[in-house]
Amino acid sequence: MLEANQTLQDYQAELEKHVAARTQELQQSLEDLQHEVEKSEKLQSQLEYESLHDNLTNLANRKYLFKELSRLASKSERNKIEVYVLYLDLDDFKPINDDFGHKSGDLVLRTVAQRLTSEVRGYDLVARIGGDEFVVLLMEPLHFGVLEQLCKRLLSSIQQPIQLESDQIVQCGCSIGVAGNYNQQFKAENLLHQADQSLYEAKNKGKNQVHFAMSHEQ
Repeated sequence: MLEANQTLQDYQAELEKHVAARTQELQQSLEDLQHEVEKSEKLQSQLEYESLHDNLTNLANRKYLFKELSRLASKSERNKIEVYVLYLDLDDFKPINDDFGHKSGDLVLRTVAQRLTSEVRGYDLVARIGGDEFVVLLMEPLHFGVLEQLCKRLLSSIQQPIQLESDQIVQCGCSIGVAGNYNQQFKAENLLHQADQSLYEAKNKGKNQVHFAMSHEQ
């Protein structure tokens, strides 16, 4: 009887040991699985971020800009909202890029991106949409005088000297085309195109100029 009890106790102990080991294995498997899920989610988030941002300046890219502008256009179908697009193109950037190299040109673009971001509100969107072209998307009502002053600040900020890694000092300016929806329903591509046309008009005036579109095409 004692021998049978001992055998049963040994069996129970062995079983408990086996269950504990198996439980630990399962726990480790669950932890490994959770780790892989977190890695996958982090990678997905990183890929999504990279698909919507410019890798040089970390600003929003064209895809992000159009996505946000389309969201606002859809919102304008239901509510009265005020949206302004400021389309900027750098003046005298190409000579800097040609004379001092692409590395210096990249430094200028990053500096311009920082200056633009520092001049607008935290909830406004600043995007680099290619080369030396930038867009500022203003998503709240602005009195025209305030908008005009903002453009003047942007012009002044961008014209400030930039020190290159070679200690050379360079300067560039910009032209700005402005278009707004004036509380009307709008289409994203139309408003962006109107701002682009307004930029063309600004450049026709000379360097460091602003042109405000006076009407809105729905």
